[in-house]
Amino acid sequence: MSAAIDQIVRSYVKLGNRVALEKMRDHRRRLLQEARIRADSGYNPEVSMSALQQDIEAIEGDLSRLE
Repeated sequence: MSAAIDQIVRSYVKLGNRVALEKMRDHRRRLLQEARIRADSGYNPEVSMSALQQDIEAIEGDLSRLE
């Protein structure tokens, strides 16, 4: 996860803003799905897909801390 995203996620966790974290995660899931679709058309999105997957996993880990 990039330093900027990490800082945003930490801030949302500190504030207990579950909705914002869920929106971030869902947005990245949509981006990941779009990247997979583009991969079928010959575009190679491996780097962005990997980064998005790491972001999703980190966000979900922090979401679990709010439970």
